[in-house]
Amino acid sequence: MNINKKKLLYLSRFAELYPIGHSKYAPGTMGSLIGVLIGYFLILNLDVKFSLIFLSIFIILSYLLCEAHLKF
Repeated sequence: MNINKKKLLYLSRFAELYPIGHSKYAPGTMGSLIGVLIGYFLILNLDVKFSLIFLSIFIILSYLLCEAHLKF
């Protein structure tokens, strides 16, 4: 497996929260629940400025992860 394909595999696994994305019951719902919990704790603990910075980084990262998952 070449480096590019291996990199896409790791990004794809990260995009699906590897063990959660392969669960037998409702993998999308479980992934959404994890995302909501992480977002809730970040909103509680971060200042507004840092929340906006994190949101901007997260949007870019999620786009890249979706692209990697679709290519793999």
